[in-house]
Amino acid sequence: MGSLAILAIILSVIQGEFFGITDMGRELAFEQMENAVIVVDKMYGFLDANKYAIELFPELEHYRERFPVPDEIYQLFQKDDCVVELKDRFFELRMVEIFKENKIEGYSLLLADVTELQQLMDQLRVEKERADEANRAKSAFMSNMS
Repeated sequence: MGSLAILAIILSVIQGEFFGITDMGRELAFEQMENAVIVVDKMYGFLDANKYAIELFPELEHYRERFPVPDEIYQLFQKDDCVVELKDRFFELRMVEIFKENKIEGYSLLLADVTELQQLMDQLRVEKERADEANRAKSAFMSNMS
């Protein structure tokens, strides 16, 4: 049974079906990912972007392959992993080097929308400040009473 499975895989690879399915699956995952992804070559020439990246940077839809990315995007590739604000939303950046034969051939930039998390963190900061202020007022009151 195992031999038949191996034979079927070999035949699929020879006929090109296996890699076609793999490529289709990878493309589907890339496009359906709910984060923006931009891929550039080692000179920061545009290679690819998913639909969420194009929604964020509409000019990418008409970019030719290897055309230098806009300065706004280039600057994002230069930042270390951090959170940035773009178009009234907050995004966590993650840049990954793409290697081929131990040489950097390009970069992939993932922009994960963390707006809701950022808003929650801001709300928690405000609530903490209120609690600290109430604690200071209580301490001052207790100090005055004694």
